[in-house]
Amino acid sequence: NNMSSAQVSSTSPTKVVIVGAGVGCRNVVKAFGNTRNIEITVIQPNDFAEFPFSGPLTLAYPHMHGNVVTGQAMQNVKTVFGIASETKDGILTVTSIKDKTKTEEVPFDYLVAASGFQFPKFLSTPGQTYEERSDEIQSFNKAALTGGDVIVGGGGIIAVEMACNLCEIVNKKRSTDASFKAKVKVVTSGNALCPTYSEKYQALAKSRIEAIGGEVIFNDRVASHNTPFYNENGDTFSIELKSGTKIDNIALYCPSFIGKGSNDYLSSMEGVLDPQSNLVILDENLMSKAYPKLFALGGCAKLAVKESFLGAAKIEEQAKSLVKNIKALIQGNTKLTAHKEGLPEITNGIAILMGHHTYAAFVPEVMPPPVACCCKMCGPPCNMLCPCFCCLCLSGKADIGCCGCCCGAPQGLGVAAGMRKFTLSGFGANMMGFNGIGQPMPPAEQRITR
Repeated sequence: NNMSSAQVSSTSPTKVVIVGAGVGCRNVVKAFGNTRNIEITVIQPNDFAEFPFSGPLTLAYPHMHGNVVTGQAMQNVKTVFGIASETKDGILTVTSIKDKTKTEEVPFDYLVAASGFQFPKFLSTPGQTYEERSDEIQSFNKAALTGGDVIVGGGGIIAVEMACNLCEIVNKKRSTDASFKAKVKVVTSGNALCPTYSEKYQALAKSRIEAIGGEVIFNDRVASHNTPFYNENGDTFSIELKSGTKIDNIALYCPSFIGKGSNDYLSSMEGVLDPQSNLVILDENLMSKAYPKLFALGGCAKLAVKESFLGAAKIEEQAKSLVKNIKALIQGNTKLTAHKEGLPEITNGIAILMGHHTYAAFVPEVMPPPVACCCKMCGPPCNMLCPCFCCLCLSGKADIGCCGCCCGAPQGLGVAAGMRKFTLSGFGANMMGFNGIGQPMPPAEQRITR
């Protein structure tokens, strides 16, 4: 996909601006590779980048947060540390993180929205410093252990993971403090947990939450989304459910479902955003239907053909399609390539975490047959016959029991330990382009014209 200087029609660099610094952005930068005569500017909304799949773990275990962040700016791009605030034709206005009264106008030929979605507490808020994010995580954890009950809203795999992690820390507190009576309760509007999975895994999620002291309330939801997460002074509060049920003595409310797209900087562009979801409305080429200089991917995009779920492998393929089409336009080719879903045989997340120190399960039924077979058959002691796997275990990036027992169900404590190490070792983050993970030092701005 690389283009030489002679292949690019314009003599001056084509300016590509990417809003966001998460998985989508890093895949777009990777897909551009060493393309010449293209200048990429990344608008990074924080002075650090956080591995986005780590939220449920670090909210329960704040001391692990430093392992999942990086202060290093991406290589071979210009990084502007600021919040995208407004878009006009060819100009993006960015507000400084350090001084909210200062703005900068960043010109672009093509704009890529990779700004993700709103997910308070689980993801860092645009404009937060590393210190502010660390304080937020500490406050969340402190609220969970003040003595009142904890409510987790939602029934998907993130809600299940968060609820089980909270059960773990609540149980640990209860084991050392006889007066501590707090309980974790999951409230979901559906009649099952993990509803996109088979009944087998729905039942497993429910049984695991109950096995570690949690409770599940089905077919109900918190009445108001304005309910506070917690009170800063530590006071408990009440929550009313849609059914009219009132739950008192709440110390922490944790809504664990994805919010609207983080695309407010595009609100002045007529017809660009879906009014209900705040997502960028795209055609089959991942180009905005209303503004042809705009492309989008990942959690901030409304695809023309909806994909089975939002995962790293899907976003990687979106990035490749998007970059291929931008390169085509630069070359003067108006015939673009329609995006095709990456790994369509994978229709759901391949693992369900039910407590990072307790239990997790791989889900072979959503994997391609060769991978599913390996996942079912492999495990200790047979997996130690693989030199590569042995090296990963010895380096702390994998666990001997990460696939369960040989020829047994790929689930249990070993799988949980393997997933935890995958996150904390930086192995998974580095695979997705988060270089320098575990080193949350302040980044230095870089400018490289390619």
